[in-house]
Amino acid sequence: MTATAQWRHTLRDTNVAEPYTGKKLLNDLLKLKTTQDHNLKTRILSLDHEITALDQVIAAKEREMNNLVAGLCGVDSHQF
Repeated sequence: MTATAQWRHTLRDTNVAEPYTGKKLLNDLLKLKTTQDHNLKTRILSLDHEITALDQVIAAKEREMNNLVAGLCGVDSHQF
């Protein structure tokens, strides 16, 4: 379960504007860390859930903003 959180973290930090090959992605995903510390695992998973929730809030606010701007410009928001 913490591996999935680490993978999401790696993907969040990936800059897709730079040349990023599948090989580099695979290498990044294979650099997973392990720990036997239950408290640390729990905290990492909690932070991952918080980040995921914030990502969803940000996406919803971006949609709201796009709809507002589209309305101000007199166009359909799907044209953005």
